[in-house]
Amino acid sequence: MAHNSLHTLIQLSRHHLDEKQRALGMLLHLESSVAHAIAQIGAEMQREREIAARESSGIGLFYGAYHRAYLERRATLEQKLTTVRFLVERAREELAEAFRVLKTYEITQSTEDRRLRQEAERKETAILDEIGLTLHRRKMTGEGA
Repeated sequence: MAHNSLHTLIQLSRHHLDEKQRALGMLLHLESSVAHAIAQIGAEMQREREIAARESSGIGLFYGAYHRAYLERRATLEQKLTTVRFLVERAREELAEAFRVLKTYEITQSTEDRRLRQEAERKETAILDEIGLTLHRRKMTGEGA
């Protein structure tokens, strides 16, 4: 694989990883919002229950209908929370996979960079050795004097 191709793959993988991180962040925010909504309707239900218990007028008659509506809303929100949590787990797995892919490319790039550096050093050493041998031969034959 060409040196430039690895750089391109790394850039694309980083972009892909960033997208996965953003998607996970949005899902985590949604999870928090749904959990907060469940807590809010629970608190609202508690307040309504207390009001219904205190009131001796006909408000208690409406409490049953309110309670049924509350249970439906809570069940809907809990189902949504379950779905969002499933999506969060899947997004985490996708993020981990995107990270593994990026790391694979980065390690491959690092290995290639090290190989190219060692190859350049070997060539430089060979050139310097050749120059040294040439100078030594000239000195021994009297050409350099």
